[in-house]
Amino acid sequence: MTFLMILLRIYRDLYSNIQRLAADIHGNFAVLTALIAVVLVGAAGGAIDLGRALNVRADLQESLDAAVLAAAREPQAQRLAEAQTFFRAGVSSLGEYAPTATFVIGADGTVSGEATASLKTSLLAVLNFDQLPVSVQSAAVGSAGNPATDGTPCILLLNGDQNALYVNSGAGIHKTDCEIHVHSTASPSATFTDGGNGLQVARICIKGPQVAYNNQLNPKVERGCNVSPDTLGSAMPSVSSLGCDSQMGGHLPDNKIVHKLSPGIYCNGLSANGSPTIEFSPGLYIIKSGDWFFNSGTTLIGTDVTLYFADTSSMHFNGNVNIDLSAPRAGTYKDILIFEQHGLAKTDWLFDGNQNATLNGIIYLPSRNIHFNSTFAMNNDRAAIVLDKMSLDGTNWDIKPLNGAGGTQTSVARGLRLTR
Repeated sequence: MTFLMILLRIYRDLYSNIQRLAADIHGNFAVLTALIAVVLVGAAGGAIDLGRALNVRADLQESLDAAVLAAAREPQAQRLAEAQTFFRAGVSSLGEYAPTATFVIGADGTVSGEATASLKTSLLAVLNFDQLPVSVQSAAVGSAGNPATDGTPCILLLNGDQNALYVNSGAGIHKTDCEIHVHSTASPSATFTDGGNGLQVARICIKGPQVAYNNQLNPKVERGCNVSPDTLGSAMPSVSSLGCDSQMGGHLPDNKIVHKLSPGIYCNGLSANGSPTIEFSPGLYIIKSGDWFFNSGTTLIGTDVTLYFADTSSMHFNGNVNIDLSAPRAGTYKDILIFEQHGLAKTDWLFDGNQNATLNGIIYLPSRNIHFNSTFAMNNDRAAIVLDKMSLDGTNWDIKPLNGAGGTQTSVARGLRLTR
């Protein structure tokens, strides 16, 4: 029996009882008074219990809406599990009402859900209504993204303040299908100054209406447009960073030509001098409680590597550092090269003076303002970069979107919306 049917039945029975009592003029007055009292108590109880049920229904609907939206962001194979996980977290405060939900995926990828709960009545029990069932429905859809065709950005900047994007002298990105999206609505949201070859990207989408120009090298700038949301954040895996496997706490030995690092938890920072080569073995590197500095002449190499920053520790490239790092192609950290979780204090990073850098994979650093300076050259064939802010000064980039061969971005739904 639905919530509305119960409501109609309650008031139909109340009306019938009142009519019957009004017609019965031969009964004992005390009995009549008692019967009327029961009806009045039931009516008052109905208002109280139904009000509580409406509140439960609103909370249940909100949790179900959030669950189908969260699920629609995920690769299709993960959507049902994500919907249940998100729903259970959302209704944790409704435990006394025994909320449950079922989800299905339609042929077009729509995630549909129905949730139910049951409210134990108080005063309505005098009318033999011990429980009030509550049910809600919701559905959400999102289309699969392709960075080269649907506006999924290679670079996403989340800061809402002035100059979330600052393009200075000599900055350049070679012609690419990539897009840059900027969430700032401040004045100016972005600044483009003199010099360089310009950012030859497919599109620069800036949410705010005000942009500062000193040149016309970037004709693809659109103001007041719909920027992409941060959909990668929900795809970042959780990482346990307890303890320390290696406490570097200073320089790598200057007299070694090659340093081989192994996956683990690195504490207290490190720096490298003397033009060493640092080889990263495949795996996850957790960095905390200290910055990493790589000075002129250092070479970094590694494939199937992921660097995770557990706190505000950072990484700086000073001078002529050669970099060739690539994210894993499979596994838990597929396509993730450098990342952190949300909520860290905002800090600056410096990538300075580099003639040869390959950083293939997702760079997800939503709390960092990164400065690419002094002809920082970068060649990435799998680019997906999320930052707080970014400045480009003397850059020379050749980047391509995360490709369609199972990249994280291409498997995450876009255009999310509730359909009912």
